[in-house]
Amino acid sequence: MMKKMHCPDTGLLLLRIGVAAIFISHGISKFQNMDATIGFFGSLGLSSIFAYIVASIELVGGIAVLLGVFARYAGILLSVVMIFAIILVKSGMGFNAAEIDIILLVSSLAIAFGGPGKYSLMRHVCGCGCKSCHSGGCDCSKEDVCNCGCGTCGASKCDGCDDCKKGGVCTGHEMK
Repeated sequence: MMKKMHCPDTGLLLLRIGVAAIFISHGISKFQNMDATIGFFGSLGLSSIFAYIVASIELVGGIAVLLGVFARYAGILLSVVMIFAIILVKSGMGFNAAEIDIILLVSSLAIAFGGPGKYSLMRHVCGCGCKSCHSGGCDCSKEDVCNCGCGTCGASKCDGCDDCKKGGVCTGHEMK
């Protein structure tokens, strides 16, 4: 029987790497070909400033997503870019033409809602100060913080596991 796999932080990391690679690549491409980018945005009836804004969001947002630094905010901004790309560029072309844009939109929203996971440069930034939140944000209240001290609990409230209670290294556990 296959061993149970439950690695949401690894999944978020893989999602971030894929999304970041695409947006960083597109942001660099837009900056390297800014005249063509401005021309394309002009053909859509948009000012040249939008070419710079979108290129910046794609490049800086992609880097932020990759590093897990302000990934939630970057996910939101990248989602907005994709919404406008779908509406302004792909809406009249049918679903097949927008497939990649839609998956980038959904993936960016997943990062915005799910956060970067524990494999990020901001993994210990937590609004409640409990230092156990893994998503770059905190869903727990002061009363429901992780009290086993392992720092790897995936839930906001933890009664500890045998490894934690024995002072060992917690490798992840089912919540009691």
